Amino acid sequence: MLSKGKTGKYLKYAVGEILLVVIGILIALQVNNWNENRKYKNIEKDLLNTITENLKLDSLSFSKNLRRLRTIDSLHNQLYNIGVLGATDIEIKHPSNIRFIIDYAPIGKKNDPFVADKIKNTRVRQEIIKYFISVDNIDESLNQLKDIVGNQIRGYLGQKEVYNLSSAFGNGILAIYDKTVNKTLLIEISKEPQFQQLLFESNIKTKEVAFFIARALKQNSILKNVISKEIKHNY
Repeated sequence: MLSKGKTGKYLKYAVGEILLVVIGILIALQVNNWNENRKYKNIEKDLLNTITENLKLDSLSFSKNLRRLRTIDSLHNQLYNIGVLGATDIEIKHPSNIRFIIDYAPIGKKNDPFVADKIKNTRVRQEIIKYFISVDNIDESLNQLKDIVGNQIRGYLGQKEVYNLSSAFGNGILAIYDKTVNKTLLIEISKEPQFQQLLFESNIKTKEVAFFIARALKQNSILKNVISKEIKHNY
C-alpha cells in the first residue's frame, strides 16, 4: 500500500511536471506569435506610411500637370478661334505650349508595383489596386498624346520653320522655352487644314489625359484617407 501511495505521488508529480512544460511551451508560442504579429504590424505600418508619402508626392505632380494641361488646352482654343473661326482680337502669350509634353512621373506605383499584396486589410488593398488602375489609364492616354505632340506636331512645326533657332543659344533654360516657337508663324499655320487636324487630335488627347489625371487625383485622396483611418484604428 505504501509503495502504491508513493507511485501515485510520483505519477501526479510527473503529470504536473509535464503540464507545466506544456503550459510553458504554449506560453512561449503565444509570446512568440504576439512578437511576430507585433513585428509584422510595425513593418506594415511603416509600409503604409511610405505609401502615404508617395501618394502626397504623386498628388503634387498630378496638380502641377493639371495646371499645365489647362494652359495647353487654353492655347489650343486660342489657335482654333484664330485659325478656324478667324478671330483677330486674341493675344497668345505662350506659343511654345503647343509643343509641350508634361513631366509625368508618379512614384507610388513605380517604387513598389506589388505593394497591395503586402497589405492585410482588404479595403486598403482594394483602394491601392483602384489607384494603380487609374495611374495605368493615364500612362496609356499620355503615350498617345506624346506620339501626337512629340512626333507629329513638333515635326510639322519644324517643316514649317516655326522654331526660333536663336532661342537655343546664349540664353537661359526658361528663355529657351518661352521663345522656342515664333508666335506670328504659329498663328499663320493655325489657318492650315493639316495643322488644324493635328490640333484637333492633340486637344482631344490633352483633355483625355487631364480627365484621367483628375480621376487619379481623386482616387489618390480616397486612398490616403483609407490608409489614415487604418493606421489610426489598428496600429
